[in-house]
Amino acid sequence: MTRSTAFVVCMIAAFAAFAQGRPVLVTDTETPLQFRGFRTKAPSGTAWYLVFRSDVDVLFFKRLESNTHSFYVRMTITELAENAGSPAVVLDLVRNAFAEGAAPDSRFTPVKFEHASITIDGAACNSYDMRAVDRKVSGSELELSAQGVVCVHPQSSRHAVHATFSERGGPASITPSLAAEGDAFVCGMLMTPLP
Repeated sequence: MTRSTAFVVCMIAAFAAFAQGRPVLVTDTETPLQFRGFRTKAPSGTAWYLVFRSDVDVLFFKRLESNTHSFYVRMTITELAENAGSPAVVLDLVRNAFAEGAAPDSRFTPVKFEHASITIDGAACNSYDMRAVDRKVSGSELELSAQGVVCVHPQSSRHAVHATFSERGGPASITPSLAAEGDAFVCGMLMTPLP
C-alpha cells in the first residue's frame, strides 16, 4: 500500500464512521483530549457533535440549518509506510488525496491548492488551503474548502499529525465565523510524546 493510499484509506474510514455512528453533542470544550502523539480540545461554539474517536483520530461536525452546507474538523496521526523525511513529503499525501478526489469519475473538480512551510512547537509542518467544486449536486454548484496543517511528528519522521477543517456549501453559506471555529481547532493542536 502506498503512502497516499494509506492516507486516503484513513480519511475514508473516518467518513464511514461519520455515516454509521451516532454523533454525540459536545458539552465540554475545556478538557484536553489525549491521543497517541497529540492532544486537542473539542471545538468551541454551539452545535458541535463528536462523530468518531479512536486513540489516533478524532472527527467532529457542526450541525447547520442546511441540507447542502456542511462543516467538520478532524485531527489524526498517521504512521507512514516509510520515513517521511520532510513535511513536503507528508504534504504530498494531502495533495495526492486531493488529486485522487479529482479523478474523472470523482465528484470533485479541484480549483485551488496552496501551501506554506511553517514550524509548530519545533515541528516541521505545511499549512494548506484546498478548494474544489462538488460536481454531483443537482441544481447548484457547491464549493468544498479544506484548510489545515500537516506536520512531521518531532519524535518520528514515520508519523504525520494532521489537523484540518472542511466546509461545503454555496458562496452565500460560507461564513467567517465557521472558518474562525475551524481555525481555532487546528491551532489547538499540541503534539505530545509518542508511547
